[in-house]
Amino acid sequence: MLNIAKGRRAFIYRTIKRYNETGDTNDKPRSGRPCSVRTVALKKRALLARHATGGLENIIFTDEKIFIIAEATNVQNDRVISTVISEIPDMFRYISRKMKLLSVMIWARVSAVGRTPLIFVPAGVKINAKTYKDLILEPVVKDLSQTMFFGQPFVFQQDGSPAHTAITTQDWLDGKIPDFIRKE
Repeated sequence: MLNIAKGRRAFIYRTIKRYNETGDTNDKPRSGRPCSVRTVALKKRALLARHATGGLENIIFTDEKIFIIAEATNVQNDRVISTVISEIPDMFRYISRKMKLLSVMIWARVSAVGRTPLIFVPAGVKINAKTYKDLILEPVVKDLSQTMFFGQPFVFQQDGSPAHTAITTQDWLDGKIPDFIRKE
């Protein structure tokens, strides 16, 4: 028997020991997460199978991004060399720093059909499920089937931010949009 396994003696002894302990040669049940739980790889595989036959041109990709308008200053990047400190003008001697830099949030959507105009989120607005629904979903996304796809079915895709994966957002999309990529 050892000649058949070509020197894999540990494998054979382990299998014999397992058979003596359990009466079977199968692996022992292990602790931990069961294989039936949906992993990231399984989710991606299911999503790919869903769109493998085509229809990728009908997906709308959306995302929002915060753009910083005023850049942060770094004193080490702008050096002034002088023998006397009084010769340095005040605007170079003292650099004020702001804690909150000026920024703007923009929401965009794009698909194979084309892109739509950018949506500028008002300054100081915190995006949660309610503001996301009021500022973006209801005024913009609701009419996409008529304005962008002319009555054709489309798939709405968004990232996994808390405002997008909230139950109220998912329920609203379920009732108003023909199809969307769900949280799961």
